[in-house]
Amino acid sequence: GTWEGAVEQLDKLHLVPIYTRSQGEIGQGLKALQRKGAMEWPNPQTADEFNQVMAGHPLPEKPDSPSQGTFRLESKAETASPSEAVVQQDTAPAPIDERSKADEMAPADVLFAKAEELLNGIKTPLTAADVAEYLQIPKGLAGDWLKRLEQEGKYRKNTRPVRYSKNL
Repeated sequence: GTWEGAVEQLDKLHLVPIYTRSQGEIGQGLKALQRKGAMEWPNPQTADEFNQVMAGHPLPEKPDSPSQGTFRLESKAETASPSEAVVQQDTAPAPIDERSKADEMAPADVLFAKAEELLNGIKTPLTAADVAEYLQIPKGLAGDWLKRLEQEGKYRKNTRPVRYSKNL
């Protein structure tokens, strides 16, 4: 699964950069991923360098390193809600202090907001299995999201049988 996910990202999706280990023994699999365009992890030496890499600002590359660009979450418009955030390639990321609030959301929260938006269109009570099938996610994750929606007061849990309904 890990190999297939990395290859699909490199060959088709191009949503996030793929890094491989750059120190120590590099196996055949990592070399194959590098040939497909994976970048070597830049091994930041300071906290500032690490923060720079995590913010999508690459460290100076070696002359022979392939570039996948940098990526960040960016909203569709300045007034976009977090659920409208999209992932897009950015060749020149804005400085961190100029990024919008949506850029600061954790990717998991952006996914959760989108899932909530999709579920809001369903009017019948749902089980975790229903949500998992509809969103094509693992049942455990669906259950976690339903519990979170209940804790936030957006859904209520019914018993016998257990189903979640949207609060009106």
